[in-house]
Amino acid sequence: MKSDTTSLQVDSDAVFASVLDGHGGWEVAEYVNQHLIDKAATLLGNASSNDFTHIKSSLSSAFVATDDALRALLLAVFQSGHGKANHVGACTMLAYAKGSTLVVANAGDVRAVLASNDASRGLVAKPLSTDHNAKHESEQARLTAAHPNEPDVFKCKLHRNSTRVKSCRVRGILQPTRALGDFAFKYEEFNTLHASFQNGGDGFVIPQPYTPPYILADPETQVHTLTDADQFLILGSDGLWGSLSNEEAVEIVANYASRGVHFRAAQALVNRVIAKKVEKKNHTASPIEILWSTIKCQSKTLLRERLAAFMGPRPDGQTRDEFRMAYLEHIADEVIAGMDRR
Repeated sequence: MKSDTTSLQVDSDAVFASVLDGHGGWEVAEYVNQHLIDKAATLLGNASSNDFTHIKSSLSSAFVATDDALRALLLAVFQSGHGKANHVGACTMLAYAKGSTLVVANAGDVRAVLASNDASRGLVAKPLSTDHNAKHESEQARLTAAHPNEPDVFKCKLHRNSTRVKSCRVRGILQPTRALGDFAFKYEEFNTLHASFQNGGDGFVIPQPYTPPYILADPETQVHTLTDADQFLILGSDGLWGSLSNEEAVEIVANYASRGVHFRAAQALVNRVIAKKVEKKNHTASPIEILWSTIKCQSKTLLRERLAAFMGPRPDGQTRDEFRMAYLEHIADEVIAGMDRR
């Protein structure tokens, strides 16, 4: 289960924006959403927008402090028999803007892309973060250096009938190499057989050799001095960037920003991702399957809320597609409105 969460906080002279991409459950993403920005604001204090060292240090410390607080909370939960507490995590992005200073702190594969005007190239996309996953060469080098006696510290999978790498995972399990939570990859007390599986718990144990930490909560930070050429910043999880290039995303958002309807840009990005996923569906799929897949690609949280209001036990004799069609008819107006905005 994943849980994607966003937050925006505007203070008198500063702006905080975060995107959290949860995995293994919603708990870590929700905790980070409630505490990270407040912790960062406290550590920043009344920092000058030109004090880059203090800003970067404060944001990094906020990540680590939030992770430490989570560790204390989840260890008690884990030891009480809730095994999954050892592998709940959240890739975390926090952007901070004050005056002409923009600082992006990232732990995971959430990405920040800045759109700026260039005199010769027009609107260009500039990444302000690194994707921290086991496919990235710099993260592979870090893992290899930190765990020299573990040849399988990360494992990669190739595309079918190709030599191109499709994905890589830390210890063959987790794609992100930085995140908050994921404590089985950080601390030995979260990697015990008894606590992981007592009372039917759904935890897991990383086999020996085991030399944590593998996953880091420490973010990478990048500083950018804003100018009149800078237009907007896109923060998105890997669900967005797995379907759209930086340039495609900037083009979509610019189309709405130029008309002063910025609030529609996020949904436009989602709609484009949905359209691309539907295009990849097998051409033999039935229309109901394609439409159902389209709905499933939308916000899982919103989908659960809609289903909770509608869905009961499926009537005897009703086929899967009949049930789906009844549900789709129930929300037809919303579906059509969403497609019209694409």
